[in-house]
Amino acid sequence: MSGHELERFLVANRRRKAQRAKMQVEANRFSCLIHAAADHRLEVPDVIDPWNVGFTST
Repeated sequence: MSGHELERFLVANRRRKAQRAKMQVEANRFSCLIHAAADHRLEVPDVIDPWNVGFTST
């Protein structure tokens, strides 16, 4: 593996790790929302968008 290939591999690896970390944060936020709703501390909107974690009402 040349230096250039190694650099490309490391950059791609960093991006994958960053994307995984971002998705974990979103999953944790969504999980907290579900737990709060289960505890009846939160009124759940009609539609929850788990990717954007933006709320829309139908």
